[in-house]
Amino acid sequence: MKLLASGREADVYDVGDGRVLRRYRNGHRSVGDEALVMRHARQHGVRVPEVHRVAGGDLEMERIDGPTMVDAMVNGALPIDDGAVALASLHHDVHHVPALRSQAPEHRLLHLDLHPYNVIMATDGPVLIDWPHATDGPPDLDVAVTAVILAQVVHLPGPHAELAAAFLESFTTRVAPPPRQMIAAAATRRAADANLTPAEHAALPSAVAMLHQLFGHRTPDQSDS
Repeated sequence: MKLLASGREADVYDVGDGRVLRRYRNGHRSVGDEALVMRHARQHGVRVPEVHRVAGGDLEMERIDGPTMVDAMVNGALPIDDGAVALASLHHDVHHVPALRSQAPEHRLLHLDLHPYNVIMATDGPVLIDWPHATDGPPDLDVAVTAVILAQVVHLPGPHAELAAAFLESFTTRVAPPPRQMIAAAATRRAADANLTPAEHAALPSAVAMLHQLFGHRTPDQSDS
């Protein structure tokens, strides 16, 4: 098998016949729930790779060719504003999918890792990948998690900080502002992620402060008057 990509938890291999194998390096992790939610999203019109086979920590699925949204913006093939529109549209599509298990009327399907590295710009449109964190819940939380991830990139040393800042500013104008408590919940969720680096942890307070400013939240000592 040819290695195509490596992420924080899994590797992706080309297995031929238009398919890839996503294998978690922790072989004890089951991908059954991930496959279930991907099929559920696909059945409701979200652009998701088709799942072909599930076995333990292995997920065999349709191969989607194309650059990530990040790479497409870096090489100039995708304007930043167009990328922000596409990401907001993917949120809209995901949040129109009924909750898989929750009976709460306000709950919908959430991806909870919906950022430009997890979007493949295929020739026929963007495709959303990497669903291990998906669950049911309030759509505001999904938007808040995306915003926190983007704001963390802005505050990290690296080549994409400036692009992330422009992208985040555009994205926040195209989604409904999540309330303060959802930003806090998203930051807590991120802080609990065992895969975060020390630098990403350190960037969280600055990221949260930036989002309160971008979304126009009042500071705690401001009154409604």
